[in-house]
Amino acid sequence: MNRKILPYIDEIERIKNGETVYPITCEIDPANRCQNYCHFCVHRNSINGEYLGYSVYRQLLSELHSLGTKSITFTGGGEPLCHPRIEDMVLDAKDRFEIGLVTNGVALEKITPWLFKFIRVSLYGWDRESYKKVTGVDNFEKVIDNIININKRATTLGLSCIVTKDDEKNIAKYNELADSLQVDYVQFKPLLGKDLPSITGKKAIATERYLANSSLPCQIAGLVGVVGADAKVYYCCLKRGLECLGSLEEESFSSLWEKRKYVKPKTNCGTCRYMNYAKEYEKLTSAETFFLKHRSFL
Repeated sequence: MNRKILPYIDEIERIKNGETVYPITCEIDPANRCQNYCHFCVHRNSINGEYLGYSVYRQLLSELHSLGTKSITFTGGGEPLCHPRIEDMVLDAKDRFEIGLVTNGVALEKITPWLFKFIRVSLYGWDRESYKKVTGVDNFEKVIDNIININKRATTLGLSCIVTKDDEKNIAKYNELADSLQVDYVQFKPLLGKDLPSITGKKAIATERYLANSSLPCQIAGLVGVVGADAKVYYCCLKRGLECLGSLEEESFSSLWEKRKYVKPKTNCGTCRYMNYAKEYEKLTSAETFFLKHRSFL
């Protein structure tokens, strides 16, 4: 998955040279509301029932399209399918962008699955009891039924699981569930600041998290826009609800994004999602792969 950064080597070089590069993809949080109460959720203190304004959203789509953004991911923050106009939001985006969805799966029946390039269900439990222990609610069977009812031939369908070293014995249970549901993959991620156990399984994807060791992950994060349900544009996904560039209710996305070149995060980061891409970028641009300097020639 980290090799997805390969087509955007030139954009990273431009960011490093101080140019403004608009997002390749944008994460949009339609709602700061969720049906679950996961004890490890980093956004639990900002779940306040807020919805992204529909007019602000439509203006955002128009601007992102004009700026060359290729894709939109509906995510959170909260649970995106809680937005009362989520079906309209999807239809507004589908002809201009590739669209993806990260969801807890509780309300999957509200959307048309084949409109999405991918759907990833955050499933924090392999059975009813383990799910209820993490989420605080008894929705496991409903989520499983919703996953089964999705036409998997029309979209890439995956599961996402948060695990720690203590969960190593449960990896097999998640893999068995993924096989029974016939999903395309199951992604294992560690809790922030925790190590990932040994991951096995034919559909398993291990997504490590690393401490940022340079400014490079911050620069790579400049390829990903993050817009909250509060209509604010955030520095990156880890600064969601914390450090924003400003509000779309007051300024255009492009003017807010221009500020990103001059902003440095005020708070220290924990483990960074973008370090995965930074490591791959450094490997691709190392002396051993110097031919990339001549990538305009075939």
